[in-house]
Amino acid sequence: MLIAIAAGVFAIIAVALGDLAAEIAVDRGLAQTVADAIETHEGLGTVTGWLIALWGAVRLFLWWKDKIIGARWAVWLVDLVLIGLIVATAWFGGNLVFEYGVNVTAAMR
Repeated sequence: MLIAIAAGVFAIIAVALGDLAAEIAVDRGLAQTVADAIETHEGLGTVTGWLIALWGAVRLFLWWKDKIIGARWAVWLVDLVLIGLIVATAWFGGNLVFEYGVNVTAAMR
């Protein structure tokens, strides 16, 4: 349960830092293909981050009300869907770095 809450907090932080990284990349000028890839990653990251934060709040509420016992299968299902979103978001982010080199030179300076 505490992991779900921590995941929600760190997801919000990741969204904020991702927005900053995207701004740096856009300010340096990008090809349209790279800009589209950033938009895809940013959209997935934002949705995933807020869904994880919301899920952390729901898990806290269920724990507080002691209602999680009867809904264990639903909790696992939502957890698996969120894991899938995290993997998809991470894949697009890794693609930005390893295929397009987004913000790589900035970090090497």
